[in-house]
Amino acid sequence: MLTRPFFFYGGGNLGFRERYDRTKHAAAMKEIWDDVRATLVPLLGHDEIVVYGVDEADGKTLESEFAFWEDFRRLGGRVFVTTLTTNVARVAPRIDVVIASSAPARKTAETAHASGARIWNYAWPQVEREMDPLEYRRNYGFGCYAANYDGFDFYAYIEAMGHPWNPFDSRLGWDGLMVYPTADGVLDVPAWEAMGAAVDDVRYATKLLE
Repeated sequence: MLTRPFFFYGGGNLGFRERYDRTKHAAAMKEIWDDVRATLVPLLGHDEIVVYGVDEADGKTLESEFAFWEDFRRLGGRVFVTTLTTNVARVAPRIDVVIASSAPARKTAETAHASGARIWNYAWPQVEREMDPLEYRRNYGFGCYAANYDGFDFYAYIEAMGHPWNPFDSRLGWDGLMVYPTADGVLDVPAWEAMGAAVDDVRYATKLLE
């Protein structure tokens, strides 16, 4: 796995989530960030750490993050987060990587890039048990490439809402599984292999243009 830059969850906005108040928390935020860097930089060998915001926030919850992002980036921090495509114009000027759900579009990518942000695609489609590998290959490969997106993200590599090998016990009615755990590794599903093919498609297309 590539770890430069290193994308770090850390509880959502370093644990402040949507509750950050710069009049009360600015010093604490800096202290936490210094601790994070002191731990990770020696392990990674670099300081390109990108911190996650509040997952899929919208409305007032999204707006409440803006102060944290502004103060955090003033310290040299970097931010990434998932959001609705309709929020890209508001979010992109404030963070470094915006991960937009639904079908990618060139106009959306242009909006993000004009603000200096990168844009990834997300949840097109979301991970579920019944997955069409060709859909994943097309959407996350040439679908993102044609729209000039910089990458893609999905949920999840492995998230079982019950026992991963039991399709009937999920407490939420679904499992996000690109692989199934075994005693000595994982068993890939065809859609996971399709994700790899999607990346190769983009690499070949890029080489062809070069």
